[in-house]
Amino acid sequence: MDTTEYCEREMLSQPSLTTKADVMEQLKDLFIKIGFPEICFETQRFDFGKTGVHDEPILDVVSAILTMGFYPNVCYRKEKQKVYTTEGKAAVIHKSSVNCNNVMAGSFQSPFFVFAEKVLTRVVSCKQMTMVTPIHLLLFGARKIEYSKGFVLLDNWITLKMDVKAASAIVALRPAIESLIVHASEEPESITMLSEKYNRLINVLKDLCNFNCGRNNLSPISFVQDHNKFQRGGRGGYNQERGYHGYSSSFRGGYNQRGYYGGGRSVRGRGYRGYSGEEGIQRGFRTRWLISFI
Repeated sequence: MDTTEYCEREMLSQPSLTTKADVMEQLKDLFIKIGFPEICFETQRFDFGKTGVHDEPILDVVSAILTMGFYPNVCYRKEKQKVYTTEGKAAVIHKSSVNCNNVMAGSFQSPFFVFAEKVLTRVVSCKQMTMVTPIHLLLFGARKIEYSKGFVLLDNWITLKMDVKAASAIVALRPAIESLIVHASEEPESITMLSEKYNRLINVLKDLCNFNCGRNNLSPISFVQDHNKFQRGGRGGYNQERGYHGYSSSFRGGYNQRGYYGGGRSVRGRGYRGYSGEEGIQRGFRTRWLISFI
């Protein structure tokens, strides 16, 4: 199959793809010049949409990292094309988004998306949307996390019903993630020879970024092919009024409750700023516990 036929079949713009490929090559050359190993830029093949539940795990990690790049561009899908953006402002899924074709009930098992930009025509629309999970938001997105009245509150507008100890354990990884990013930026040549603590952190993150992580007693999220398009299968068990349900403390990685939850003052001033609240959210982020875990 030639390039033109492929683009027509998949409804892709060949000029846009060519431009993006040229930009990627330029970025690759720049990264290599400043010390990043060439192995980091080797071409990878993904068998997306053909293996059901066990789809490419690395793509789940990519979706999670997009949260870091686009935040606070996060929206919550209420119904059909209607979404809510930061602080509950109303918007819609842009008609050019592939997600616009999957807005019927049951198409998405997580109501949360990150997006590249908002545009204003007759209404505010979100473009270039990627579905993410509440765990992705906890790891890479929310700037303020509180525990209030039995719910975990993100940036004063996203409400999650989940175990506070599990939320504390997840968010406690953020200083370590920041440390890894700083280390990779300052010493890019060391990426292929990371220390044991960073390798352990990366393995934990891979598990947490999996779309099926933390889905306590819920059906797994699957990736199915339908009419040459890929979509998320099933409803996924979220409550449209209160937030995302089903996340509990049954996360992989061997969390130690004493390592993340207990007495002591808030991390404010001693670690990752901006996290407060009751019980473990306020008291469980002490850096010495995080270091002992890694």
